[in-house]
Amino acid sequence: MKLFHAYCLIILFSLTTTIAIAMLVAPRYVVSGCDDMCGNVRIPYPFGIGGNCSINSWYIVDCNSSRPYLSALK
Repeated sequence: MKLFHAYCLIILFSLTTTIAIAMLVAPRYVVSGCDDMCGNVRIPYPFGIGGNCSINSWYIVDCNSSRPYLSALK
C-alpha cells in the first residue's frame, strides 16, 4: 500500500511540474512590439491591440478599462 501511495505522489508531482513548465513556456502569438494582454485577457494574433498589431482593421481590439472590445463592432 505504501508503494502505491509513493507511485501516486510521483505521478502527481510529475503532472504538476509538467503543467507549470508548459504555462511558463507557452508560445506568444503576437506581433513583435505589441501588447498581448488586456487586463487578464490574452489577445492572440490575428487580433491585436492597436492598428499595426492586428491583421486588418476588423481585428483591432480596443482595451478600455482592462476590458477588450472589437473596435469594428462599435
